[in-house]
Amino acid sequence: MEFVLLATHTPETCPMSNSKTRDLFLKFGPEIPNLAKKAGVKLLAGPLVNAEHIITTVVEADKIEATNQFVTESKLEHFNRVRIIPSVPLKEGLEEVAKQHTIFLNDSRAAAVFRDTPFRTRVPAGLDAGRFKIGLQFGVLHEALGFPEEGGLFET
Repeated sequence: MEFVLLATHTPETCPMSNSKTRDLFLKFGPEIPNLAKKAGVKLLAGPLVNAEHIITTVVEADKIEATNQFVTESKLEHFNRVRIIPSVPLKEGLEEVAKQHTIFLNDSRAAAVFRDTPFRTRVPAGLDAGRFKIGLQFGVLHEALGFPEEGGLFET
């Protein structure tokens, strides 16, 4: 599994302006490849640093816990807010997109749904339908997407 790591810090904690952070970074920065290997993480790209105070790294690991271990042991979280984002290569992403159903209708399909489908809306079980109505658009989307009619559907 691949993960994108985005480590952001402020100018005040940047190794270029903070002596304590600089010392930490200079000590652990060269060890990053070894720390990754020790945690079971393969570095695919980076770490890349820039003037925007963002360190970007792409890694591969069997599980997110290994990635988290790498972030902790590399001390990146000591002066950064680190986001670990599970990601897939573009080819896999395109395959996944092709399998999914869209939730937003294009204009011609939306017009047909509004024209041909009676207005329906969901009322959560136990609530008075006369006092609780969800908007027209949700009801039509609910019907168009074919959600099951449980929980109290009503027509108006």
